[in-house]
Amino acid sequence: MELSLAEAEGRRSELVTAAQRGERGVITKNGDPAAELVHYRKRVGIDSTTRLAGGSESRTLRRRKRTR
Repeated sequence: MELSLAEAEGRRSELVTAAQRGERGVITKNGDPAAELVHYRKRVGIDSTTRLAGGSESRTLRRRKRTR
């Protein structure tokens, strides 16, 4: 499923339901793919503790590096 950003805003619930069924949703901005909505799968193991860059753990690590 591919929708423009304006269209996706009005069909958010439908996009999430489709992703839960395993369908891939692509949101476009000015005709170019800008985001992809896919089904979330919880990771198990070492990766389950990884956070996105900029998260609180990343900031803590950066602060520690600077003070040493």
